[in-house]
Amino acid sequence: MWFLLLVLVLLPSLPLAEPIDSRQYGFLKTSMTMDAVRERFGAPDQVLAEKPVLVGRRTGPGTAVARTIERTTWVYKGDGTTMDTVIQFRDGVVERFYKTR
Repeated sequence: MWFLLLVLVLLPSLPLAEPIDSRQYGFLKTSMTMDAVRERFGAPDQVLAEKPVLVGRRTGPGTAVARTIERTTWVYKGDGTTMDTVIQFRDGVVERFYKTR
């Protein structure tokens, strides 16, 4: 929740990015951090933060590890010639990205 509040407070002060064209889209990689994406493309036009999810994993007989997964989606709006770019992050790292109308 604090992350969403921080984004909502800081986002208006950051200049919004231009649409991401096909040439720039080629620079996106699934290992990029949020900071690296913001540095290359600017602040997103829209931020969608999902509620953090607690997941567990068995590590052996009678033992387990729990961790929280945070997912965030950034949308860079397109214009008449460029499609919208959607970038999905998992724990602050790009998980997937795609273009949409």
